[in-house]
Amino acid sequence: MLGICESHLYPLGATVDSRGNGFDTANGRFEEMVYMAALPTYRFCADTVTLVGAAFLVVTAMAFSATVAGWLGFAVSAAIVLICASAAIVDGTRGARAIHSMMVVVGLWSVIAALTFNGSALTWLVFANALGLGALALVDLIAHEVTTERVVHELDVKIGEREMREPPRQREPA
Repeated sequence: MLGICESHLYPLGATVDSRGNGFDTANGRFEEMVYMAALPTYRFCADTVTLVGAAFLVVTAMAFSATVAGWLGFAVSAAIVLICASAAIVDGTRGARAIHSMMVVVGLWSVIAALTFNGSALTWLVFANALGLGALALVDLIAHEVTTERVVHELDVKIGEREMREPPRQREPA
């Protein structure tokens, strides 16, 4: 089981040593500490919300009337514009700013199209704009996961094999 401590996840009941690189498990063995970020980045959250909003618009554009799809397209696109604009401001990498800026442009076009067009043209514009926003969000999510900032090193601890290879370490009295 994991617990949150200083923005890192540790096994519950773990005691970090003075160097911060290990913990004393319940059975007295000193193991290597694995650090994992406890909270996702704002970029990841913005892309995920954009992808979910775009998927919602794809479905609503085909399921509801043009008027309903237009107003839903307006509301969701306006929210996506605000989220992506703030993500473009907050994020420090040039590529993420470029993609979020493109999402803002597509979102603004969606807002304008929702207020300007009607009928089947509005339905297909909401659908196409949602596909565009979803594609951009998916591209940025993939780019986010392959960058070095998100590389996660996993440690596969096999207690049984380790006990066979290493003798148990003796703890020094305090």
